[in-house]
Amino acid sequence: MNIVGLCQGANLKIFARLVEIVRERLGVDRIGVFAADAAYARRAPEAAALGRDPAVTWLREWESLAAGLSRTPDLALLRRVEAEIGPPSLWAGLLADRRLFFGRYCKFQQDYRPRYGERQLLGALTEAVARVEALFDAVRPDLVLGFVPVTLHEYVALRLAEARGVPILLLRSTKVENFVALNDRLFGLSRHVERLLPSAVRDPALAAVADRYLESTRARGAIYEGMHRPEHARRAFDWRGTARALAAAAKHEALRLRDPVVRADPHNPGYVVPALLERVQQPWRSARLRRLIDAQSGRSGEDDAPFCLFPLHFEPEIALQIYARPLQNQIEAARTLALSLPAGMRLLVKEHPRAAGFRPLSYYRKLLEIPNVRIAPPEAPSHALVRDAALVAVVTGNIGLEAAALGKPVIVLGEADYAQALPPSAMRPCRDLYALSSEIADLLRTHDPDDGPLRRLVAAIAGGAVPVDLYSVLLAKPGRHGFTSGDFDEDVSRLADYVESRIRAVRAPREHADAGT
Repeated sequence: MNIVGLCQGANLKIFARLVEIVRERLGVDRIGVFAADAAYARRAPEAAALGRDPAVTWLREWESLAAGLSRTPDLALLRRVEAEIGPPSLWAGLLADRRLFFGRYCKFQQDYRPRYGERQLLGALTEAVARVEALFDAVRPDLVLGFVPVTLHEYVALRLAEARGVPILLLRSTKVENFVALNDRLFGLSRHVERLLPSAVRDPALAAVADRYLESTRARGAIYEGMHRPEHARRAFDWRGTARALAAAAKHEALRLRDPVVRADPHNPGYVVPALLERVQQPWRSARLRRLIDAQSGRSGEDDAPFCLFPLHFEPEIALQIYARPLQNQIEAARTLALSLPAGMRLLVKEHPRAAGFRPLSYYRKLLEIPNVRIAPPEAPSHALVRDAALVAVVTGNIGLEAAALGKPVIVLGEADYAQALPPSAMRPCRDLYALSSEIADLLRTHDPDDGPLRRLVAAIAGGAVPVDLYSVLLAKPGRHGFTSGDFDEDVSRLADYVESRIRAVRAPREHADAGT
């Protein structure tokens, strides 16, 4: 069996450990590794161990980008691949990679200005396609194992794998407690969850997970592994913390500049400017936003007005870049929603906690120019807002599931996989914005808060997943909710057993088909 692993930063550590554990169990022969983030990949001991393995073929993102940004685009190659994979076009792969499509510091401040021109982007795309095809030719994968794609190369690899009938497994948080799943589709509900939908809730253990999810969500809101803690939304300026952060950033910047490979990685924005944006600009912007919100909340006679809650997504984020491509401008999405509501209903826009201080004040002023729009504070508990809302509208966010658990009618504008499993009387996908007003009116008229379908969905999700602290333990991201004791080796071992079972499950139909031919 041959595997290609798609790794972003610290995900390389997880992939290396998984391969180490399941290699002999599954008889893995050839391994392909896509690695992003030169700084991490060059210092990680797991990467060094894989680098000494003659069975491993590498695709290093920083090398591909360096070559691609200076090459002539091969439009014939790109058209051939687009014909093979079908829509959406390969521009969707460039959009998926925020570090290519947006500004240099787009992770720290809203910046729609493209970092590269059309010719450079098409050159990078050409090189990525060529190198992914070369990796596939060298490894001849029976499986592509990865995460939700955030880089151009990952997106191209997954689209090519699906077009060529190579199974894919993407490690994703389910947003149910600390369950993570390996989904077998880039878009839509994973097939293994679809198969479990009719029967999973009959398992007492899975039914207990579903009941626990509904009970806790109704009592205090959805809390899941990896979510940011509430204090993340409160950005206050701290002189001492800023001084320490800048000193650490300067040290890392010096190390980056001394390494010619890391220094040339176009996806590494450095350390000093991001530290200044996080520690100085974001608290300043956050304070100004609170003053603006306080001013608009003082209007009289509005407390009893019914409202539709619309939570914003952080940008750039895969929820928009991959699963809601036509909705990149959330101001216009909010405008369309506001103008589709019944007369007398307002749209309450809730900022994402991570975005407190991220956007300029002009962004919120543009929202408030829409007559029936109001803005909630970023730190406001979403649970209380959902509870009081007459309607909830989401692009793809988890608040859609939280709202369904609280018996609220939900409009979904993007490609949220959970919306496929719930009836239109509870959750209404709307892909045609011309029909949004009629869809809202019909949903409000026919809404049925029956939680049976949601209970079956949560049981099926848990039945096809494994409880592991992916973000707080395995990826060691700070400020995240965790559920387990925090033992890395224990979580990796549990995850490896699950990975083995999922790989065997997706291989079985293909092996059966090969035997039949």
